[in-house]
Amino acid sequence: MPALGYASVRADVSLDGPEVNDQRHTIEDTTHPTSQRIEREEIADTMNDLLQGPLSAGGTAGGKNLPDRPAAGKTGTTQDNGNAWFVGYTPQLSTAVWMGHVGDQRPMGPVKGVRAVTGGTWPARTWQAFMKRAHEGLPKVEFNQPAPITDVADEAKRAARKGYDVGVRRRPTGVDDGGNLNQDLPPPEVEPPTSSTTTTTIFGF
Repeated sequence: MPALGYASVRADVSLDGPEVNDQRHTIEDTTHPTSQRIEREEIADTMNDLLQGPLSAGGTAGGKNLPDRPAAGKTGTTQDNGNAWFVGYTPQLSTAVWMGHVGDQRPMGPVKGVRAVTGGTWPARTWQAFMKRAHEGLPKVEFNQPAPITDVADEAKRAARKGYDVGVRRRPTGVDDGGNLNQDLPPPEVEPPTSSTTTTTIFGF
């Protein structure tokens, strides 16, 4: 995704800058800035939160964050390390850094101690160095806090019920197995019945 694409994650894209050309054709003319919302704000806030992960400890570009302000971004590496890039941004600036061989897909490496160049190595380091200088003297701006994430399946079911919410399914808690029901009890006392003798006489005829 190009730098402008990640700028769009901010929900509002403002194109403001000088005309860029290659002496023959106008590549990009931003002398007349425009602004257009391209994504819902709550979705953009969630994406901003998720994309801070690669710059965090353990991320694919961990340690390449900006020390004095929040930043977000994403690494990228093609097969056999032929291309590598890092595209990152703050609430004020979006920048993309690409490394590779123009018109050739040769693997990159080793490059100054890096055995195989990936997006989290030299591209991210270059991005970090540039962004530090670019933000000198700029105020610190925080990203918006993302809205709570809801289960899409629950939202769909709620819509099918016309807004009726049955709530979260509850399961029994704190119930034991009932214990051992076998009890060692003495046999019940039983009085034997009294015996009686009955004599029957049969007369023959």
